[in-house]
Amino acid sequence: MLGAIIGDIVGSRFEFNNHRSKDFDLFTEECEVTDDSIMNLAVAKAIMEAAKHPTDDFNIFPKEVSHF
Repeated sequence: MLGAIIGDIVGSRFEFNNHRSKDFDLFTEECEVTDDSIMNLAVAKAIMEAAKHPTDDFNIFPKEVSHF
């Protein structure tokens, strides 16, 4: 997940301005966090919270697999 967020930030400045060269600075003042990074963090938090409550009806983990 960390790699996805770093890639999102690094690539944010190219979102509407494609860049095909592999020669560029990773981080500049134009780089920013996008909604994709926020959504990744929100999904990760939801999964971790669901794992804390294995008896809840909305748990995404089967009871025999849930060992968090």
